[in-house]
Amino acid sequence: MLNAGRQVSVLGCAVCALVLSLQSSPVECKVQRGSIHFGKPSSSDNRLLLSDNHQWQFVSKFGYAIGEGHYRMRTRLREGFQRPEAPYLDFHVFLDEQWGDAEALSSCSLKSAKAKRTQPLYLGEAGEWSAWAVGTLVQKMRPHIWYFAESDCNQDLGGSSLSFDYEIQLTQVDDSEFSVEMRGMLTWNFLALVGLSAFIACYWVRCCSFVESAGGLHQVIWALTAAISLQFVAQVLHTLHLWRYQVDGTGMQTLDLMSEVLFMLSQVVQTTLLIAIGMGYTLFPSRDGRMIIVKCIALLSLVIHAALVSFGKLQDESACKFHENEGAVGWVLMTVRLLLLSWFLFATQASQQQGGPQLHDFLHRFRLAGVIYFLAYPLLFVVVQAFAPYLQHPIMQVGLLVMQTASVMWLAKLFLSRGTYFKVSVLSSSLLPKAGGRPNSRPGQRLIFDKQS
Repeated sequence: MLNAGRQVSVLGCAVCALVLSLQSSPVECKVQRGSIHFGKPSSSDNRLLLSDNHQWQFVSKFGYAIGEGHYRMRTRLREGFQRPEAPYLDFHVFLDEQWGDAEALSSCSLKSAKAKRTQPLYLGEAGEWSAWAVGTLVQKMRPHIWYFAESDCNQDLGGSSLSFDYEIQLTQVDDSEFSVEMRGMLTWNFLALVGLSAFIACYWVRCCSFVESAGGLHQVIWALTAAISLQFVAQVLHTLHLWRYQVDGTGMQTLDLMSEVLFMLSQVVQTTLLIAIGMGYTLFPSRDGRMIIVKCIALLSLVIHAALVSFGKLQDESACKFHENEGAVGWVLMTVRLLLLSWFLFATQASQQQGGPQLHDFLHRFRLAGVIYFLAYPLLFVVVQAFAPYLQHPIMQVGLLVMQTASVMWLAKLFLSRGTYFKVSVLSSSLLPKAGGRPNSRPGQRLIFDKQS
């Protein structure tokens, strides 16, 4: 176990050193590529068309900091489509304060009238990239999120259709490719990775010390180790994605998706652990058989969380999405957390009624800590709605990271110290055999059984 702990620590340090060494890599810009279809709807186009006449479509959004930001966009007409007589489209730039009004309008021309700027975006011959349409945006008071859209309001396609690929590049005043809500997130994630690596090293040392005194690790500690490992891998993947994003403006979307799923699975493991202990796992050995129910519910929760996170990632460039769990995905996750909280409260209340005074006191404090953990996400999700859009992502991400890290640190201290939980649970029963060949009995366990009898 000690060797494994050293290997994990060395791996964490190596990853941190790699990320740190790449901080000086040259930056380019946020790069987004996609396709747009005007005219008759295309069955292959899964993007949201924002008007009934299919002549106006959202392209991208970007939060600019104070100063002069830059953007540029180009198009490539797809093979098999005829370039219209007027070989250009309208490229619109909307300020966040006008974007909501523009979305609410149904007419293509009325939407376009809300734009702060409209400029032509010329189409080249089929299969060839057009010239860049470039521009600058200056902000002096505060950061804003700017929205970019494309329209074909003035074209008469005569029942035909027009399909083309596009590429848009967006940069800050300092040539940073990070939107204003993402600025500083690479640094914060790197520091979080370093801190988590240090915590894991300390955790393994304490686990080794526990093994020396008890002869082995209980399953409850292994479950916590799984949650910590999932969070660590998720943090590594997300940090690497952000670094890559800094280099090429696109990042590694597969790593980003994997990090979100693993981080959510870490939370699922932890919620399952809290509920299991609340139901009496490690506290009442006679209830260990009920854990099959907890495992089934945990598996269902795992599938739901993974599916929701994956679905949310498909909407990353949605005009109305400002953080990872925006919209319906966030509300469903919040509902699931509240249902799990209800289960946790019911389970701890039932366990309190069957235990002695010492167990009752422990479960009271355990329930309070569990309620804080279960309510952290719902409270963050609701409170963040009151902040400006460009502040929602950093508040949500940092808040969830702090919540999860603080919780695993608290559980590690709870499981590996000789406190109240150790005294009232099976962890106090040494796994090392005595001279008589029988393990130590647990102080207080006999009192609990006497009360039950």
